[in-house]
Amino acid sequence: MTDYGADGRELLHVALSAPGGSAHPTTALAPVREWPCRTYRLVPADRESEALDLEHHLTRFLEDSS
Repeated sequence: MTDYGADGRELLHVALSAPGGSAHPTTALAPVREWPCRTYRLVPADRESEALDLEHHLTRFLEDSS
């Protein structure tokens, strides 16, 4: 089902829940749809490790939590 805002833009409805409650925010769909496209242009699939040293950050996270 497609829903449109008062300005005619397509909307995205998001359902969030947690033990303390829930929320149902709505936002314009176009920027959310474009986000993965921009991300893949900046960091192509299978090249994520070149942009972020996951091992380093995971090691720091684990050291900080002990």
